[in-house]
Amino acid sequence: MLGKTNITTLKEGGIVTDVADFSLVSMQSGVHTDFVRCIYENGYLVAISQDGSVAWTTDGEVWNTVKLEYDDCWLNDIDWDGTRFVIVGSCTEPTSENAKTVGLAVFTEDFETFEKAEYSLNEDNYKYYCVFHQNGSYMIVVNYRTRSSGANGVYYDGVYILYTNFIKEKKREALWRMSNGAKFSISATKNDAGLLVCTKS
Repeated sequence: MLGKTNITTLKEGGIVTDVADFSLVSMQSGVHTDFVRCIYENGYLVAISQDGSVAWTTDGEVWNTVKLEYDDCWLNDIDWDGTRFVIVGSCTEPTSENAKTVGLAVFTEDFETFEKAEYSLNEDNYKYYCVFHQNGSYMIVVNYRTRSSGANGVYYDGVYILYTNFIKEKKREALWRMSNGAKFSISATKNDAGLLVCTKS
């Protein structure tokens, strides 16, 4: 369920001094799963779900939905870069041995057409957890699994921040790494000033 607000305000010099007749109206979005992120930019109110569904409206009344058709699509975050929206998460891609989980980044201006970033990292498996756009570059929180070289290579799970324009990598900053499948969780929040990432094991 998504909602809209109906607010009448009394303003004095652009400052809200009173709010009258406040109501929250339930609206059916057509998506039957939990939403994980929402954003309001460029006249669009958008919400995404982990199963790959995107719901959006421009008036709070009529909701449109689309499901991104990538194998095992999993969405984690959405941001606005000043000209288009970027949605990140993960999907699977076939390899010579088996399917591989890779980060997914999709761009759209209108939620009618989507463009997948053809960009990959040299990890065994990885997901894009969060995206933040600043100064022409994207900061992406990457959750990865990789294996050390050798016959008895050890698997490492970790998190780092990737700075990229989806054409080439600019730099990365390691946040956390643990061997042998240790359990951990990631949380992230952001505002116009920056990105805060927390890991817990």
